Amino acid sequence: MTGGFRVPVLHLNDLIINKMISARFKDKADVEELKKVRKIQPDKKLC
Repeated sequence: MTGGFRVPVLHLNDLIINKMISARFKDKADVEELKKVRKIQPDKKLC
């Protein structure tokens, strides 16, 4: 951990789910792009 800060983030799958249940058109469009990212790097750890 650099700098002593912890930053909570959603797992990609959780982000997709949250956007799927949103009523915003922009979030619905984001889902398609996020699914493409998930196909490219499934379960890759970012830390």
